[in-house]
Amino acid sequence: LALPETLVVITGQQPALNGGPLFTLYKAWGALAWARRLEAQWKCPVVAVFCNMSEDHDWAEASALTLREENRWVKQPIPSETPGAHLSDKAYPCSDGDTYGSAFTRHLRAHFEGEPLVILEPA
Repeated sequence: LALPETLVVITGQQPALNGGPLFTLYKAWGALAWARRLEAQWKCPVVAVFCNMSEDHDWAEASALTLREENRWVKQPIPSETPGAHLSDKAYPCSDGDTYGSAFTRHLRAHFEGEPLVILEPA
C-alpha cells in the first residue's frame, strides 16, 4: 500500500451476528478475485481491502440471533452491545471485551486466513 502505483479494490459491510449474510463473504472473495485479475492485467500491485463498517452498526437491527435447535428455529435476543458474554458458544469466537465490530473483524480474519485481504475497522 505504501507504493504510489498500488491500486485498491475495496468493499465492506456492517458487522452482523454470526458473520451476517453470506454475501458478506462473497464481497470479500470478490475483492480478492478482482485484485488478482487486475494485478495480472495491469502489471501493478492491486490490494483487496474490506472495510468493517462498525461505526454504521444498527443495534436494533442486529439485536437477535436466530439459530436452529432441535429441528426448530429459535430467536435468541442479545441483551447488550458486547457480544462476548452471550455468543461465545453460539456464533463466532468472541471474548468478553469484544464489541460487535472487533468480533466481526476476528470472524473475517478466521475465514480469510492466509489470503492477502486487508481488513480495516474504524478506531
